[in-house]
Amino acid sequence: VAPSDPEARSRPGEAMGHSQEHFAGGAPAPVVADNSPEEPLVSAGGEARLVSPIPKLSRRLAAITCLAFATVGLTAVIRSTAGGAAMATGTQPKLAARQTLFGMASGGPRLFCWCTMRGSSYERPILEAQLIRSTGIFGCDSQVVFSDLPITLGGRFQTQGIGALTSAVGGAATSSWVNTDNFFNAWEILRNNRVYRGFDFVVKVDPDTVLFPDLLREHLMQLGFSGQSSVYINNCPNVVAGFYGAIEVTSQMAFFRFMQGLESCRHQLPYTGWGEDLFAQKCLDSLGISGYDDDRLVGDGNCRPGGATCSPGMPAFHPFKDVFCDPPLRLSRMRQPRQC
Repeated sequence: VAPSDPEARSRPGEAMGHSQEHFAGGAPAPVVADNSPEEPLVSAGGEARLVSPIPKLSRRLAAITCLAFATVGLTAVIRSTAGGAAMATGTQPKLAARQTLFGMASGGPRLFCWCTMRGSSYERPILEAQLIRSTGIFGCDSQVVFSDLPITLGGRFQTQGIGALTSAVGGAATSSWVNTDNFFNAWEILRNNRVYRGFDFVVKVDPDTVLFPDLLREHLMQLGFSGQSSVYINNCPNVVAGFYGAIEVTSQMAFFRFMQGLESCRHQLPYTGWGEDLFAQKCLDSLGISGYDDDRLVGDGNCRPGGATCSPGMPAFHPFKDVFCDPPLRLSRMRQPRQC
């Protein structure tokens, strides 16, 4: 463009780019001669202008073609990079689906945890101590607490009331709590609202179980199970029925099948005198769900002859019914975290 045309420099798309009238930085572009260099290239106004040897339509088609090839090339590079990364780590491309299933963004499999408690018992301060520290079931990805009456734990967590929780120690088939009828109400609520769906594992714990969710996530990853595995974890493999209620871990698929078969198990199994954990195991077995023996899931005093153990690395310990805090925990003042 001739220097006498000040407006031409400010026109969008002409000062730079496809018209090639100027280089970047505003320097005049060199004039490209055609087959008749004697004849000057002039515009209608008599000013010298560069006429591109490529028509506008051809330039547009060329740009579209280049964009198409660039898109195809970029896609190939992405696929190649992903495939190369998978091969470098010794895994298959389907690992991405496994990572999504496990919820790897949160550091492992996603846990839905729940428990039942009596509001007027020692179980309430234990759960409130867990709540203010964001540990125990409150360190899981989601949680529900069932209680005899609706209670607000720590002034901020609402429990789900399911009516009176009555039980007795010992029965026809267990020396533990006979409490299956109490749990039917909780199971029915879980079945109806399906809040456990979308998580990899369903974890029921007793209030006096010390649970470390991060260790549990790591432990389950080491076992190699996923939410779609149809499995439950026998935490006391030294006995015939080792699905002890201190911590009941089932895959999401296994728990879904348990919910679907709950009513048939209720009518077919002679559960009078059973604890809820024995009923759950018998029901899971009748549905064809496999149990996996794992003696490193919980240090349970009800399972181990020497009583509860605090062996490092276990995801859970049971039973611990007291809360020791420094300074002492006051239920009316739970805003400040304390060392418990």
